Amino acid sequence: MATGTQVVIGFFPASASPVDERYLNETVAWADEAAVLAGIPIGKRHDGLTVRIGVKDYNFLADLTTLVEKRNTIQRAVDVPIDDTGDLFDATEVETALAEVKTLADANADAITALGTSKYNPYQILMPAGNIATKIAGATFAPTGWATIAQSGDYDAIITHTLTDRKVGFVNVFETDSGDRLLSFDKGTAYTGILGGATTVKIEGLAPTSLPIRVELIFD
Repeated sequence: MATGTQVVIGFFPASASPVDERYLNETVAWADEAAVLAGIPIGKRHDGLTVRIGVKDYNFLADLTTLVEKRNTIQRAVDVPIDDTGDLFDATEVETALAEVKTLADANADAITALGTSKYNPYQILMPAGNIATKIAGATFAPTGWATIAQSGDYDAIITHTLTDRKVGFVNVFETDSGDRLLSFDKGTAYTGILGGATTVKIEGLAPTSLPIRVELIFD
């Protein structure tokens, strides 16, 4: 029976380099599983031996021929492919897919913010005093860029809007003074009729010439 004091000696690596030289293929990661199996003789493998393939760590199983991805391997999002069965992304990996989602989320947030801070609600068209041609020639839009206006017949105007995903709910037509006070919005005075289409509104009878006109469109 042996006697004496048992001595346990430990060690720690002095650098970030792996202790086991088989972890890398010389100084670089192994290209693939076949390269590992060809490069490390079976007699030099052991259960749990860790090797680096590409950007991931793998362990040998007990049969010494099977490699499985190491559970605690840290992967970058750019290295993780996606199975885009719904064809939702242009991206093929997680990081770029997340960037696409972020871009869409930012655009939606900007649109929501714009709705909450819009100065104009409802949409307005302001027309100066004068005959129908003068009114249409001097028409201004608030906000801009959402519609156009054109003359139709002697006294009618057709408004064509670009908000194709929305429908016009209400239309108001007012006569105003230079201070934008509302003087009349009676049918027969400020206008004689309103006809609506999918993307158009026809205002009939814009006959008064002495006063400006304000048209308001409210969308559903």
